[in-house]
Amino acid sequence: MTRQEKALKPIREITSQTKEASVLLTKVLDQKGNGEEKYSLQIREISEVCNAMVRQTAERLKHSFGSAFDREDIYALVLGMSTVVQRVEVLATSINQYQPGHYTPEMIALVDRIRLIVLELDQLIPMIKRPRELQERLGIVQGIQRESQDLYRDAVGKLFRSRIPTTDALMYKNLYDDIDAILERCRYVSGLIELTSIKQA
Repeated sequence: MTRQEKALKPIREITSQTKEASVLLTKVLDQKGNGEEKYSLQIREISEVCNAMVRQTAERLKHSFGSAFDREDIYALVLGMSTVVQRVEVLATSINQYQPGHYTPEMIALVDRIRLIVLELDQLIPMIKRPRELQERLGIVQGIQRESQDLYRDAVGKLFRSRIPTTDALMYKNLYDDIDAILERCRYVSGLIELTSIKQA
């Protein structure tokens, strides 16, 4: 394993967990599965694993005397990815608590965008030392993020133009806000990756 691969290993490990959590989130909203509670429990377990990985990374970096990357950058990326999983857990918990009668097409589409963004973030990590490739890939991520923001705004607007009961409208608004919080954390992580690449250039 090269020095770069060793330095990136904690980030790759937590990104792998984040990918799994994002896939499970799509299953939470799979109306055919009826396994929301089971998938939410698996997401919670992944979140606990990620929290442990953050602590382990912090401890390892304390005793690291040299790396292909700054220790602060590695820790920031690991912590950033863990917060994505935490927000996924919050959404899954909210869904279990609210037990919505159905999932809107917009909710399903937004959760799938989260899955796609996380997959792209995983592709970005090995490109940190290859800024030209990274910038091209970041364009894809940013395109999905813009599309997600437009979809979120349209979904909320449609929600308040509908004739559903106020309590239902507020419930769906809260769920949309939880989704938007995940997207915001993904934007934060993609920004961290770009900043780390600039520093390493």
